Amino acid sequence: MQLDTSISLDVVIAIIVIFGAIWRLNRDIDTKVAKLRAELKTDFANLRKELKADNAESRSEAKADFAESRSEAKADFAESRSEAKADFAQSRSEAKADFAQSRSEAKADITELRTEIKAEFTELRSETKADFAVVRTEIKAVEAKVDASNQRLARLEGIILSREGLVDALTETDSTA
Repeated sequence: MQLDTSISLDVVIAIIVIFGAIWRLNRDIDTKVAKLRAELKTDFANLRKELKADNAESRSEAKADFAESRSEAKADFAESRSEAKADFAQSRSEAKADFAQSRSEAKADITELRTEIKAEFTELRSETKADFAVVRTEIKAVEAKVDASNQRLARLEGIILSREGLVDALTETDSTA
């Protein structure tokens, strides 16, 4: 007598498929998070470089203006000195304005990045919830198959026991006759 084991094999295969799906989901989430972190790190590094470059350029312009004013001071020292002060003050104001603008832009970029990251995480979270819902549904289907298999096995066991009882009854009848 041989029992039908195909349902058990289906259950095992379904469980393996479910665990494979869960593993792939975890790997995909880890990959996306690592990618976002790398992008953020690169964006922050680029932003710092841009700020340093802007500051260096502003300082360079201020130095150039000051050097030009200094060379004109040979002709009329008093007049050149007042012009140099004015140029330096203007360059300093421009540098402050440029720095303030760069800082404002950096804050806006950071805010935008945070918003994008939050949106990405929200999307990942909803995708993960949906994927887990599918997995739960598949697990329930597997459980239903297992229950059906157990019921089928119980019916077969009942049939076998009833036939064994018949065989025992027949053999008792033959031995008494």
